[in-house]
Amino acid sequence: MPDATGSYSGTLTVNETCINQSPPPPTFNRTEQIQLSFAITQSGSNITGTGTFLNLRNGNTGTIQLTGTISSGGNVSGSVSTAQSGGGSSFSGSFSGTLSGNSLDLSVSGGDSSCPSQNGSGIMTRTSGGSGELTVNPQVTPSNILTAPLLLATQVRSITTNIGTRIGDVLHGIQHPGPRVSSNGLMYENSAGLNAGDRMINYGAWASYAYSDYNNDLSSTAFDGHTHTVLAGVDVAPWEKVVIGLSAGYENSDIDTGFNRGNQQSEGYTIAPYFGAVLSDVWSVDFSAGYSNIDYDQFRLAPITNAKVTSHPNSDRWFGALNVNGLWTYDKWILGAKIGTLYTKSVQNSFTESDGTQVSQTDDRLGQWLLGGNVAYSLGEFEPFASATYERDYTRTTITVLTGPQPVNDNDDVLVGAGLRYFGPKGITGNLEWNKRVGRANFDEDVVTATLRLDF
Repeated sequence: MPDATGSYSGTLTVNETCINQSPPPPTFNRTEQIQLSFAITQSGSNITGTGTFLNLRNGNTGTIQLTGTISSGGNVSGSVSTAQSGGGSSFSGSFSGTLSGNSLDLSVSGGDSSCPSQNGSGIMTRTSGGSGELTVNPQVTPSNILTAPLLLATQVRSITTNIGTRIGDVLHGIQHPGPRVSSNGLMYENSAGLNAGDRMINYGAWASYAYSDYNNDLSSTAFDGHTHTVLAGVDVAPWEKVVIGLSAGYENSDIDTGFNRGNQQSEGYTIAPYFGAVLSDVWSVDFSAGYSNIDYDQFRLAPITNAKVTSHPNSDRWFGALNVNGLWTYDKWILGAKIGTLYTKSVQNSFTESDGTQVSQTDDRLGQWLLGGNVAYSLGEFEPFASATYERDYTRTTITVLTGPQPVNDNDDVLVGAGLRYFGPKGITGNLEWNKRVGRANFDEDVVTATLRLDF
């Protein structure tokens, strides 16, 4: 049985025979364009659709209800009715059509008191994605449905990269416990302000703050916003070459969504355990996994009427990251390299907008692999550094829009960065870093991160 579940949008061309209030003639014919947006739920072969309509001729709006069945071949049929906002004529009749992939070829027939004979047809496009694809009409799409897949890499990477760096700090300290070892790390013996013969450090705590500023300048998917992310963690080294830790975080975003003339504000909480191990005096491995819960407060302006449509959805996000790292020292030069992978899934849970539009659950997935390197120069307590990381998506949600220019859906970029590390006395270390994402079509991002660590 085909699965019809999802959100749909499209335009019906309707031919009407209407009653003339001032005859003769007693009747007249006209054609109207009706914009539909509805969500279908399915139980076995039974389907139910609920949503809204907009008459592009006169601006009338209202709700639409479909009840029917779907066959094994994807044929749908049933009854349809509408209720106009503020009263007015109510349409009732039947619908039929064929579902093929994400396209529903829909026909309706029926009438109301003013136009008793109405027949219409059009293509409805499923906007709830499926199979890694998301098709949207940007003007009527809730903000989070479109921004979530476009910002998934940005928001998850700010967490996993920070955790991975903290793990690397600890492992580098284990690998090379000399006068200079690494940034912000759990150091051993004389590596971070400690003198030879001091006790071995076996646990530490850290906190970081990151500010991300980003924008998408493609008119059909345009948005401009920023995210604040606070992350903190504690870790222990129960064995000589192993570190185990737990981190927690908070994020807050404010995004102007030009594609639907709206705004999206969100906040979320993250918990992420992590693990790292030294493989040799050069190589180490780190792994982190986590869960985030995000709440949204958003609005969009409806086309033509400019009515403010609000919603308050929620999403769940899971992620995991694995990296293999290398570290080499040459006099005062420190060279680092890593190869890794990231996989994350974000579920935008179903919700209902203030105008009654039901929006079905959408699933966004992102898989990336990365290859990066960094170079630093030791100046005693301070260490300037530069870095570059190539990222390539091996799975992601691709986006198609019904109106406006199409997104490129390119799958790679480069993250370049520079910063300064500090190694103070009594196990206090710090980091200030700037990164810029380049090479992603129509998307720019700058991130500033500050970190403070205390080892015990």
